[in-house]
Amino acid sequence: LLRYEKMQQAYNEFWIIRRRMDYIFDLIEEISKRWQSISEIADFIIASLIMLTRANGSALRILKWDKLEMVASFGLWPEWSGKKHIPLKASLAYNGFLKGENVKIFDISLSSEYSTKTLALKNNFSSAFVMPLAFRWVFLWSISLYIYSQKDFHIFENTFLPRYKQVIEVALGTLLDTKKLTEIQ
Repeated sequence: LLRYEKMQQAYNEFWIIRRRMDYIFDLIEEISKRWQSISEIADFIIASLIMLTRANGSALRILKWDKLEMVASFGLWPEWSGKKHIPLKASLAYNGFLKGENVKIFDISLSSEYSTKTLALKNNFSSAFVMPLAFRWVFLWSISLYIYSQKDFHIFENTFLPRYKQVIEVALGTLLDTKKLTEIQ
């Protein structure tokens, strides 16, 4: 029985790794398509993060002038669209970028950093994980992941998420570089 359990555990670990690699390769395939829009790539990124982390909600925002604008989301109530634009200097993501780290909000209701507690709590979110995204050391995007239960916070504490974040940064940065090149031609 012990041998069977070890084989089953190895099999499960293999499929987790395989699933993660599939998302990486799918993201690379998506950005290699010539006319993909940023919103299409953003939708894929959000969907993949929801599947990989099992978070309950997510938003991807892009920097436009001095605000972060939501370009894709999942699991957020319609009222969240009122929070579509966030002033850059007031954002958790920008502060995280300046510190060089992701922002972890274990309990939104007790956080002094989280500014729209009412909206998050109305959506039943108890915790948030905010990832600032940069390309070539320039802050350009943010991803926010939300969960209902604080006991599930461990889903953000794995070795794969920071690596996938790097792939996302390269994918979005490459997409922006490609868009600039096509605009010039």
